[in-house]
Amino acid sequence: MHIVRYVLQSMAPALLFIIVSIPTKRRSLFQELILLSLWLAGLITPIYYAGQFSYISSISVSVWCWATGLKMAVWLFCMSMDERRKRLFLWTLFHWRTRSGPLSIVAKPDEYVDLPLMPYVWDCVRHQCYFELMVMSFRWLDAQRPIHIFQHALGIVLSAFYYPGGGDWLHQNPTITIDAVLVSFGMCILFSIYLQMQMQVTYDAFMAGCCAAYRAFPYLEQQYPQHQRRIRQVKAYIEDTVTMPPMFDAPWSATSLRDFWSHRWHKFYHDSFYRLGFVPVRRTLDWIGGPHVPRSLRRILPALAVFCFSGIMHEYFLYCAAGPKLYFGSPLGAGGWQLIFFVVQIFGIIIGDLFFHEGWAGSLWAIAYMVFTSHLFVVPYLLLDNFSFAIVSMTLKAFLQ
Repeated sequence: MHIVRYVLQSMAPALLFIIVSIPTKRRSLFQELILLSLWLAGLITPIYYAGQFSYISSISVSVWCWATGLKMAVWLFCMSMDERRKRLFLWTLFHWRTRSGPLSIVAKPDEYVDLPLMPYVWDCVRHQCYFELMVMSFRWLDAQRPIHIFQHALGIVLSAFYYPGGGDWLHQNPTITIDAVLVSFGMCILFSIYLQMQMQVTYDAFMAGCCAAYRAFPYLEQQYPQHQRRIRQVKAYIEDTVTMPPMFDAPWSATSLRDFWSHRWHKFYHDSFYRLGFVPVRRTLDWIGGPHVPRSLRRILPALAVFCFSGIMHEYFLYCAAGPKLYFGSPLGAGGWQLIFFVVQIFGIIIGDLFFHEGWAGSLWAIAYMVFTSHLFVVPYLLLDNFSFAIVSMTLKAFLQ
């Protein structure tokens, strides 16, 4: 299949969903079935063609299908008819964050405020410099060493529980020194910062573009008065977007692991994951046991559902880009490790809540736990032997959100 045809076929379900989802007076079973079919088609298409195109093409399409699929799922399973009528799916598609407080900038429909452009431009330049520093670091260090360390550690576990001797592949890199371990963990840390900087640069550039476009709206209103209503709708959207809390809130300054995941890391998927994962699990616990369910389970299980969602999302991207051969490769495939990474975060949060209070102790625990588990997140990207795959993935996620 030609790449253009593949892209159009993958985008079609979401575009058709915009048309078919026009709210009716009453819920229609026929309409719901069509919308459900479009939702499934959008998610399945990249899986069906997994690994058949370049990494860039595959990851771009998979991010689009997952991002739009989340919004379709929220529309289908979490929104009442009244909520659907208030915000059509086209606008729901661009609504990624729920504001926790009032607008910092309140402008009338015909009033234009001063949205600062240069701070975003300078932030973009600064973060781009950090990003280039990470690129030079990767060129200097051996990018394959984290794979060897992870492979060797996995072989030790297998030799202890399943395969005496760890299998032949355990001995492919039998000499593991302290220096190699330190470099391996250092690579994982740098790779995490590398990804964050790329997302941050994309975010800064997008916000700068919004501020620059905002300044052209008064002129557009004068030149095209017949489109005034639509121009002002976009104007209001930009005002709301620019005044949202930042995508990252100094993640490396987190006072605990819970603080890192709840408030510091990017939260563009937060609203969708909350409605599709956290709320259903919490309601199920209330239905099963109500007040008799231990408070600890009421906090842990819904949060675990959100982490599972995040893990599945990353596995979806990996599989669609790598294909079954690399994803399920032998002896060490790329599949499954990122899901494990997100699932085990809940145990780190539990331990941190029990033994390390917020402050310097909580910060040290958050850093230590993230470093300790970092191979689970980083190694799958290295197994694909294509750093541009990871960069394009994170860039598109930031852009689409």
